[in-house]
Amino acid sequence: MARGLKRLFRPNTLIPLVVVVGAIALLFSFGNPARILAQMESFNRIDLVWIFLLTVVYEAIRFL
Repeated sequence: MARGLKRLFRPNTLIPLVVVVGAIALLFSFGNPARILAQMESFNRIDLVWIFLLTVVYEAIRFL
């Protein structure tokens, strides 16, 4: 088995992954999935770039 695949199946990696995926599925089931997906599709892509750049700057400042 590949080394990365072994790391994926460790309990300290697999359990949080399953919990996060389950939480997202639970939230989708309580909400209106069609409306949530429409909101995600209409999100302005340039905002993602700004969020990413601000995150990089924030982490760089924390590093220093």
